[in-house]
Amino acid sequence: MIHANVRFDQTTALRILENFLKRIEDRNADIIISAEGIIVGWNPMAEEIFGYSASEALGAPLDRLILPERYRAAHQAGLKRQREQEGVGIGMILCRRLRVPGLHKDGYEVMVEIWVVSLIGTATNPLRFAA
Repeated sequence: MIHANVRFDQTTALRILENFLKRIEDRNADIIISAEGIIVGWNPMAEEIFGYSASEALGAPLDRLILPERYRAAHQAGLKRQREQEGVGIGMILCRRLRVPGLHKDGYEVMVEIWVVSLIGTATNPLRFAA
């Protein structure tokens, strides 16, 4: 597997993000979070899997909304590492397909498959992660 760390100017980064969002398919739950872990993108399949509407999810911390409590500290530590590396490092879960438990709004766990990518940003379009 080859990993490349590429930086883009703001216009190119925005175009890449827009193209990514356009390709979101209804059969995939796609969630985008800020570098601080705040949900900034939430599609209809994420609503179906986790039980939260987009209006409930957007702006909420991902870890408190859909992560079982036992994974929250590790999630925060991973986000911190990526912020410190400005998103250029390959973390423990970046670019790897994993099956992990998520937390439904009703309190039960659901197994989900994730593939996390880092969307490297600029000062005006900051680092984000998509899964």
